[in-house]
Amino acid sequence: MPASSIALSVTETTTARRTGWPVTSGVPFRQGQLYKNDTLTLTGPGDAPVPLQWEPLAYWPDGSIQWALLDFQASPRSGGKSRYSLQIGKPGAAAPKPPEPVQIARRASVITISTGPLQLTIDTSDFRLLNSLKARTAKGDFVELLAPSDGLLLRDADGETYTGWRGQVSATIERRGPIRATVALKGQYLNASGERCFSFTVRLHAFAGSDCLKIEHMLLNDNQTGVFTNIREASLVLNLAARPDAVALSGAGKASRAARLLQVDHDHWQAQGAKTRKGDRALGWVTADTAGVTLLAAARDFWHQWPKSLEVSDSEVKLGLFPTLADDQYEGREPREKYYYLFDGPLYKIKTGVAKRHEIWLCACAEPTDADAFTAWVNAPLFAVTDPKHITTTGAMGPLVPATTPVSKEYNLAEAQTFDAYQSIVEKERYYGIFNWGDWFGERVYNWGNEEYDTQHAFFLQLARTGDVRYFHWGEVNARHNMDIDVVHALNDDYLNGWEVRNGYTHPVHVGAVYLHAIGHTGGYFPQEEGQRLWPKAYYGGDPRNLGHLWNEGMVDYYNLTGDPWALEVALQIADNLVELSKMKGFTWWVGVDPHCGRTTGWPLKALMAAYRVSGGKQYLAAAKSIVELILADQDPHCGGWIYKLYPGHCYCRTPHWGMATFITSVMLNGMISYYEATGDERIPDSIVRAADFMINDSWDEHAGKFRYTSCPASSLTQLTLAVRSLSFAARHGQKERHKQVLLKCYRSWLEHIEELKTETGAFGKSYGYYHRELPHVLADLQALKIKP
Repeated sequence: MPASSIALSVTETTTARRTGWPVTSGVPFRQGQLYKNDTLTLTGPGDAPVPLQWEPLAYWPDGSIQWALLDFQASPRSGGKSRYSLQIGKPGAAAPKPPEPVQIARRASVITISTGPLQLTIDTSDFRLLNSLKARTAKGDFVELLAPSDGLLLRDADGETYTGWRGQVSATIERRGPIRATVALKGQYLNASGERCFSFTVRLHAFAGSDCLKIEHMLLNDNQTGVFTNIREASLVLNLAARPDAVALSGAGKASRAARLLQVDHDHWQAQGAKTRKGDRALGWVTADTAGVTLLAAARDFWHQWPKSLEVSDSEVKLGLFPTLADDQYEGREPREKYYYLFDGPLYKIKTGVAKRHEIWLCACAEPTDADAFTAWVNAPLFAVTDPKHITTTGAMGPLVPATTPVSKEYNLAEAQTFDAYQSIVEKERYYGIFNWGDWFGERVYNWGNEEYDTQHAFFLQLARTGDVRYFHWGEVNARHNMDIDVVHALNDDYLNGWEVRNGYTHPVHVGAVYLHAIGHTGGYFPQEEGQRLWPKAYYGGDPRNLGHLWNEGMVDYYNLTGDPWALEVALQIADNLVELSKMKGFTWWVGVDPHCGRTTGWPLKALMAAYRVSGGKQYLAAAKSIVELILADQDPHCGGWIYKLYPGHCYCRTPHWGMATFITSVMLNGMISYYEATGDERIPDSIVRAADFMINDSWDEHAGKFRYTSCPASSLTQLTLAVRSLSFAARHGQKERHKQVLLKCYRSWLEHIEELKTETGAFGKSYGYYHRELPHVLADLQALKIKP
């Protein structure tokens, strides 16, 4: 492989081989390596040239491309890995075209797309999801497969029907091929009287030479009244152009023309009108044979996101995203705080500002197709992994070294143990459900974690350093949950006047506010008094003014790795909220007021700098700078720490001690590190070196090789991996032997802790994120310091 080439690999993780399956993946570049007028070419197995489509995603400060998004198609063998070489060429070089490039055109309100095997029409003046779909048969002619239907269907608590076709729909052609075409469609659910209930976004992806379509549907509760809106159903409806000759449901087998399968929970489904009536975990597909073509519809993560349904009725196929439920479907079932907070009899309670996205694939199969295998592919999208030797040298994800570097040896073993524990506990503790999938449970016994410490960011860092595609899949699942459920995407007066907001802090709540760990992720499902009585340790309110439990780095990672526009939109929503707060006169982020100011400055700094890196927006840098100035001004000039009277929880002594919780200091310092990495502000290393001296003098226990939890001498000893990152930065920039000694001992203490870890229960997602969101950067510091752990 030429020295200028970048190695990529695509791994088939299912047991069946797929052919020409779409791959969409982001690749980072060093500053100055790639510019917009350059070209990229791709060769695959056997050095054969591969048709490629690419576009920039993010830029370095000098205008060169930091991340580029690649689209191509791959056919890795079952359980195998296909290797590719990406090369930068001069302007004018061109990748080969696919035999049947996807074509998209727009005329007035009508958008037409052709992939070769498929011809489809979308009409924004009468949006039926697919106004027409023609499929190529095995004989080479085309048949009309779908007729106009309701497309997007929603029913409210009173049974009133709302559809996506009654209102105006905007369309943006986001990608024009030749490998992939994407159109984004946005509108509102309206009833016959023109009243609205929720907005929607549909992204439809078509692929060159493919008989498959990927449909991403997202609904958003942006109603102008109500803290919660109850709905009875939200479904995608397809009408076959002709009555089907045969119908089958996933797991249930052959079905009549009036059949339904409901995935009740993560272990049970029940069916009517089908060969088999009960089962455990349905893959989530339905097939209908008509006119020599099989329509195959498959929902990604079907049983993981229960409840879900598959329905056929005469010539109608319905995918229940929020399916209709019996009145007593979940009556009396426990634990309510884990699974059943969402249900009000047969209704779903959806909080203002919550979004939910589903991914559906349609295939018009002219040849026999294994529906189980197809759905397995849908659940395991192909992803091109960049060689860790390249991605870690770009600096695009901060200082990293590949997992093959000797300094990583012991860490690799420890991380693998915690990764295995995380994967096993998801199944053991059943972290499933329509709003739950992708999060972890058990923080303070009753709370969903809302990705505390940015679990997905931790996974994506492991992807970068190892090249193991499993980290991408887990990071994607967690990122999708976090960006939909845990962030406030819309507000109204009823929400702002509700008890959760009125009883909180006094600063405003904006779109982009983030919920901390809470019952039902967002809190508010139960009256305040009931919550206090039933779950005394829980956060039964979501606290949208929280500033000490917010992060967007994993969302930025996900955008850079996939090009997902929603990920970027949400990441910037979070940062925009922080920008608005920074503009408030007299707002100090609790600096000078409260010993928690380390986390209410550190995490916002991280989020603002992530937004700045991906967008280049100067407003994010300005807001971050205002925080840094407050932090530097508040640092004690003598001891180097931030000194506050500790309150119960951090100190129970008769005369309270002064200082700060050590992990909170570390959050602040790590936020400052992110600011330094983007700006080079030379005041930062000096500040962190002095702060490291303070932490060691204040709370380091030499014999145990651990820090105390807080400045209080009576506080417990604990594993502070966030502090390890602050120490490694201080050691690298201050070159003090004492810092190096404490760093090494603290790091080894963590390794011993993991080695003793046999089983984990409860909120282990919190532990995984806490352990691994900073330690990969520590390895780079250890390498630079030439310290052998």
